[in-house]
Amino acid sequence: MTPSESDWVLVDTDIASFDFKGDTRAEPHREILDKCTLCLSFMSVAELEVWSIQANWGERKLADFKNYIEDFIVLDSSRAIARRWAEVRTAVERKGRRIGCADAWIAATALY
Repeated sequence: MTPSESDWVLVDTDIASFDFKGDTRAEPHREILDKCTLCLSFMSVAELEVWSIQANWGERKLADFKNYIEDFIVLDSSRAIARRWAEVRTAVERKGRRIGCADAWIAATALY
């Protein structure tokens, strides 16, 4: 199936970061990034904001980042997504595995 603008795709934090930086690791995802309606979980936005603060970005790079993020639909949390988060965390833990809080939020947003 060829992706189209009508296809909504939740982009993972790493892929968004790679794309923003022009990193070649975004290239395998280029067709989707260029053709689909792109979404980010509120958690991915928070993670990207942390990176910008930790890296002490200047005004120009922060402005570039703000413009980049504006191309995404940001999916905020809701009670339904919070429930999915709890289900994801529980399902993973029942399998004897771990999932980070941020990754669980992103997974819950994708599942929702």
